[in-house]
Amino acid sequence: MRRRGEILNTVRCINNFLIFLRRGGGAVTRPAQSLAVVFAALLILPGCSGGGSSDGGVITNPKPPVGSTVTTLTIKTDIPATNTSGDIWVRWGDRAFTRAEFTYQDYKCAAGDGPKTCTFQVPKGQVITVASNDNQAGVQIGAIQFNQQNIDPRQRRSQFSGMEGTCAQSSPQAMCVLTGNADQTLLVKYKPLYWTRVNFVGSNEWRIKIVAPPTYGIADLLQIGAQTRVATPGNNFLNGEVPQCYQTALTPTHCFSIVTAEETSITFEALPPPGPQPKDSPGPMNLVSYDNGCSVSTPLCALKKNTDQTLTVKWEYYVCAAPNFTVNPGWKLTPIENRNGECTLRQP
Repeated sequence: MRRRGEILNTVRCINNFLIFLRRGGGAVTRPAQSLAVVFAALLILPGCSGGGSSDGGVITNPKPPVGSTVTTLTIKTDIPATNTSGDIWVRWGDRAFTRAEFTYQDYKCAAGDGPKTCTFQVPKGQVITVASNDNQAGVQIGAIQFNQQNIDPRQRRSQFSGMEGTCAQSSPQAMCVLTGNADQTLLVKYKPLYWTRVNFVGSNEWRIKIVAPPTYGIADLLQIGAQTRVATPGNNFLNGEVPQCYQTALTPTHCFSIVTAEETSITFEALPPPGPQPKDSPGPMNLVSYDNGCSVSTPLCALKKNTDQTLTVKWEYYVCAAPNFTVNPGWKLTPIENRNGECTLRQP
């Protein structure tokens, strides 16, 4: 068949050349000019080009390059209906990509409430990199208003919790590398963040240190090092201070909440009371105990990881019986304030 096609091409070429001459294309007298005309005709006339196979003098398109066949990548999110997933970024090429190489121009399965499904048409044979974001998982610490004791501060925020499906490797840094040889499905899982409630009975000086893994993001949301927060009692929010919180009854007060992601360490430290001991006081106001989140009696408490929890901190505190000193749970009583032993120390 191929030989027959070549013969047909030759016949077309000769026929077209004769037509060319009859129309005046061969009106030359010198041999050199005649050869030039013949050569030009062989190049430009239909059927005379040697550049690949032809059909009726028209050059056919080259064969599709390797990898042009399309495969389908389906991404599904596994997440409670009450939570919002992060963006899931997708990029393909002849190699895998790092998080630092992703940009906001890449394809993505956009963040959404509850489970969702996205599909991507990927050239066959390409290396596909999937990067899941959970930049909602930043550390949050905040004081609790008296009328918000039971409001969940996490709201719809979530954290990445794993991948399942045809993934060429595990999912370090919430990433997955696939090869687009066939249609495939990847399941990306999210779960709620963890909520730590800190309750006080009495109050004193304290410090909380929180060290959390970096959140998973791209571009300007890409974090390299750990998240570190230190909070102390006070009113300077820019310096990490949380408003002071007192409780002079045996029922603990929910003073502040901490929202964190997986593998976050939280250390609470009860510090010595500042200033001199009040006059006529039965003794210094000290840490009495930790309940729930800690079982230690030392001032330093390392909370559990990867769970919702409550930490109750109990200090000795003063109750003053005189009309002008109805309640004063703080340590900073001066000798004048505690004259005649009007304030007594309570040990919850």
